[in-house]
Amino acid sequence: MNYRRNTETDKYEYVAVGEWTNGLTIRKDDIRWLDGRVEVPVSICSPPCKVGEIKRMRDRSCCWICTPCKDFEYTVDEVTCEDCGEGRWPNEEKSSCYDLPVIAHERTNKNI
Repeated sequence: MNYRRNTETDKYEYVAVGEWTNGLTIRKDDIRWLDGRVEVPVSICSPPCKVGEIKRMRDRSCCWICTPCKDFEYTVDEVTCEDCGEGRWPNEEKSSCYDLPVIAHERTNKNI
């Protein structure tokens, strides 16, 4: 049953959108969601975070805001960024760190 507004009478009523005959059959195209939409709404509180982002929980809720880690940090888990440390940088997936290559600098004195 789908509880929805009848556009002819402007009253709400239950409408059969399926039946049970040797199993449940639902006519998904007959279901009307809020605002008369036919598409099934996405039921999520917060979208998944992207690579290099962590979850910052909202007040007393299961929802979160995705916050990017700093350039020099990697994601330890879903809620923690951590500094890679001096001479290290996070990999592309922001899942661990690697040592930066040491570049030797040679100083020369040349009289021109």
